Amino acid sequence: MNKTVVSVLAIAATLVGGIYIGKFNSKMIPPWEPDPVDVNEMTVDSAIVAQGKLEPFGGTYNVFAPQGQTVTGYQFDQKLQQNNGIGSFTEGVYLEQGFELVKFSGQELLKKQNELAAAKIADADLELEAAVAKAQFSYRAALMAHEEAKFRLAQVEAQKDQSINQKKLDNARKKLERMKELAKDPDLGKLISKQKIEDQQIELENAELELQKAIKQVERAEKAAKFAVKAAKENVDDAETAVNKAIEARDSPPKSLKAAKDLADANENMGKIKSPIAGRVLKIYVKPGESVVNTPLLKMGNVEKMQCVAEVSDRMVGKVKIGDRVDIISPALGDKPINGTVIKIGKMVGDGSLPMPNPLAMVDKKTVDVTIEIDDNGVEKARDYINLQVTVKIKSGQNNAAVGENKQ
Repeated sequence: MNKTVVSVLAIAATLVGGIYIGKFNSKMIPPWEPDPVDVNEMTVDSAIVAQGKLEPFGGTYNVFAPQGQTVTGYQFDQKLQQNNGIGSFTEGVYLEQGFELVKFSGQELLKKQNELAAAKIADADLELEAAVAKAQFSYRAALMAHEEAKFRLAQVEAQKDQSINQKKLDNARKKLERMKELAKDPDLGKLISKQKIEDQQIELENAELELQKAIKQVERAEKAAKFAVKAAKENVDDAETAVNKAIEARDSPPKSLKAAKDLADANENMGKIKSPIAGRVLKIYVKPGESVVNTPLLKMGNVEKMQCVAEVSDRMVGKVKIGDRVDIISPALGDKPINGTVIKIGKMVGDGSLPMPNPLAMVDKKTVDVTIEIDDNGVEKARDYINLQVTVKIKSGQNNAAVGENKQ
């Protein structure tokens, strides 16, 4: 009897409790309304509440390097020590864009190969320069030889004047004629012997021979001199051509050497990992002595300005406008929020990556990234908490005048 009563009372209590709980839940979570504990669906005082993450302005940059290389050191080691007064690998150093970041084990070999290629080009340049100098020397020598040949020709041409020999011949002829006339005279003929006449005849013939010999000798010399001038001129032309070719070769080094140097330059430059931006080193993943695998060398970001990327529910993002003012809240940031302005609304809908603070929140929610530029007075605080997950309140309707445009 007692057992029966207890059982009935227990069943009744269970039914009543179930009804009460059902009524309580129906008031808290109506089936047609969104989950109130999901911060991506909440609006507080007309503000759209979402989760976000603090980032350097423009996001962070992972710097990668060819796999298999061994890091021997970072080029900013000394700068780190100067800035921080302690050992290397202290994150936080600021680097200019294009700063060479790291030294690899294979870089020295690539540098030597590049130096060798440069040395070969330098040797070739010296040889080509020497060839130009030699050709120019030969050209000057040819010019001098040409001038000497022309001078000798002028001397030979000056010898073509045979007036002296001609005068000797004329005198010998006249003398012979007078002797023959005297020989006919009855009185004076006794003074001119036949032998004297014959001797004078021989002298005349010798004068004629001397004149002809001189003329032929000058003709031969002139011919030789003209030939020498012509040959010397040809040598000058050949030497000038050789100079031009040597200069052309000097100004256009062998393509094979240039190609080898270009390849060495490319290989060495490929081994140089430079800072993609002007910004701060946020995290170093690979230390000296370690090999590069699938991880980046380091992470960088421009922390001169900061931003917050909020994941706004796709059902609420339509209320967000460019220029809306935002409160950014986190215990790490202190009692007062830091503020910012919406500068970009994404066009891609995806799964949110930030965990919800409430464990009962929906986990399959679709979100759109909204970028918020943090005000200058909040940058210093925000840069100390990069990647901090924060709660953002987007004050829809509180809009700054045209601070940006809705970008892709």
